[in-house]
Amino acid sequence: MDNEKGREVKAHYLAVGRRMRAYSASLHEQWYETVESQLLALLRRTLLVTPAHTRTSQLQGAATDVGLLGSTAATSKPRLACTGTFS
Repeated sequence: MDNEKGREVKAHYLAVGRRMRAYSASLHEQWYETVESQLLALLRRTLLVTPAHTRTSQLQGAATDVGLLGSTAATSKPRLACTGTFS
């Protein structure tokens, strides 16, 4: 790296490294701005909900528990499912 070609290669390598760092920093800045602008809305979203097919069985189970359907059979506990999407 003592000759002219070595110095040119080193300068090019450093320039590419600086551009890569600047690109990475700009991606991070874009991500940060996006998250910051959407943060409150994302935090308000419900992540865990009871699936629709379980809700029906819960209603039937509640009716059974109070004797509306003429049976006293116990129903299974509802399961929770994650419905949130993350980008």
